[in-house]
Amino acid sequence: MRTSSASAKLQLLVFLLIATITTKGETVRLEDERLTFTLPPGWVAIPKQEIAKRQTEIQESLAKPHTFNFKYGYQKQGADWFSYPYMLIDPQTAERIPESDLRKLPTIDLSPGENKVRELAPRCFDSLSIEKFSYDPATRKIWSESKATFDGMDLSALLMMETTEKGTTAFYFYATADQYAELKPAFLQTALSVTPDPEIAYRTHAEDIIAGLKLRDFGFIVLCWLLPGIIETWTSSG
Repeated sequence: MRTSSASAKLQLLVFLLIATITTKGETVRLEDERLTFTLPPGWVAIPKQEIAKRQTEIQESLAKPHTFNFKYGYQKQGADWFSYPYMLIDPQTAERIPESDLRKLPTIDLSPGENKVRELAPRCFDSLSIEKFSYDPATRKIWSESKATFDGMDLSALLMMETTEKGTTAFYFYATADQYAELKPAFLQTALSVTPDPEIAYRTHAEDIIAGLKLRDFGFIVLCWLLPGIIETWTSSG
């Protein structure tokens, strides 16, 4: 009886292990950025021509000119392009950010970025809130979340920025509020899976410890973060 029980438990453990493994999606390699990550299950790449088309639509919708440079996009297979949920990837900077600056991220005032979004967006937000940036020195990742109500639709977004010796790449995850509650674990799994090549992995330098470097302005990231997700709602309803 004990042997049968132990065997059943072992079979259950193997089943759960296999189930856990199969919940992972496709592994993606970004050759130019030298990054590797795993997509949520059932997600596929958005064609580059669709990304370029959407960026043009966004730029034409704004009250004032503003350039976006999203290089990659991914979403659930079978849905219309840029249907919620989806993610966009933007190589933000081409130079290393000093660790002294990274540790000051929670002190950055994001209100100028919020005001700029309201100014550029073609319609007014019913509400908009952005969490302050946080930096995890263990993973070398920058994090934040946002919530917005736009044309009566509640939206949520997750931002993760991967820092390397060669620069920073931003991963933006967009969803409706209901979707976000369910998909946030999958978004986090994908964000945490982002791995740079060993040669460009972020390292602490001597000057990071002793230098008091000028804090960078990350407010512009808010524009890249919120507007593409919001504009999808506007273009769908307009």
